[in-house]
Order: sequence, then C-alpha cells, then structure tokens
Amino acid sequence: MKLDEFLVVNRIPELDWKAASIEWSTLQAIGSNYENQLDKLRQAAAFFSNAIQNIDTVHSVRWRLKGTQNLLAKIVRKRAQQSPKYADISQENYSAIVTDLVGIRALHLFKTECVDIVGKLKEMWPPLETPIAYTRNGDSTAIGKLFEANGFDVREHPSGYRSVHYVFK
Repeated sequence: MKLDEFLVVNRIPELDWKAASIEWSTLQAIGSNYENQLDKLRQAAAFFSNAIQNIDTVHSVRWRLKGTQNLLAKIVRKRAQQSPKYADISQENYSAIVTDLVGIRALHLFKTECVDIVGKLKEMWPPLETPIAYTRNGDSTAIGKLFEANGFDVREHPSGYRSVHYVFK
C-alpha cells in the first residue's frame, strides 16, 4: 500500500500525518514485522483466553488481534497527539509500547465480579499498568469506591462504556 492510500483508507488528515513526524518506511517496517508475529499472537491469545475462561466468575471470553492497519493508524494518531510513549517507536520496540495488540474480553454477570476476576488475574500475571475501571454516568458511587479500594484507576467513560482494562505482559 502506498502512503496516500494508507491516509485515505485510515481517514488520517494530512495535518495529522505531518504532525506525526514518522517515516513511511518506519511504519511499513513495523507493519511487516507485526504481520510476521500474528501466528504467535494468535497462540498467545488462545492460551490466555483459555486460562481466563477457567476463572469461576467468568461467563465467557472473546479475543481479537489488532489489525495491521489499525496498529499503524494508532501509531500515527498517538504521534500526532505528541504522546511521549510513542515518541521513539520503531520496529524493534512497538510491541512493548502498544499494549493492545491482543485484546481479550472476559464477560461476567455482575458488576462486582470484576474485582474477583482481576484478583485472580493478578495471581496469574502481574499488571504492567494500574487497572482502569471505566464507569458510566449514573453508576452508584459505591461501585466507584469498591474499584478504588481494590486498586483501580476509576474513570467515567464519555460514551457510557463500562469496562475494566487490565494490561499484563
């Protein structure tokens, strides 16, 4: 794919591309390397999903791999926003910087069950970042306090999306 096509397909304005200040060849190298890692990432996703499914309060588990185009567009977007984390991104380090190459969703039936689930996750895999609990407008303050008491960074999601994000290696 050529740069102009990439920008159109991913709806990246020219100003954002310029602000990102990254070479097209660097993005292509990251994309190529990522494509070569997809089989390993699929195996890892299946392994982690199976382990998470064995937690008693987990109802079901789904996983996904970030699409290559989505990965590259995210890098451009984050660099355009001047995110310090993405300042020196390269083919060698992108997999340590972009923490959502694999996404696993564990569904549970009751809001408070996520505390137990994260506790079990912490026993299996220590977090790389503080878990984030996204609440929605109208949620009780008690649930926010429960999350805070259990070490979550509590944030109200502007779109009303309720979730917990736990990042582990």
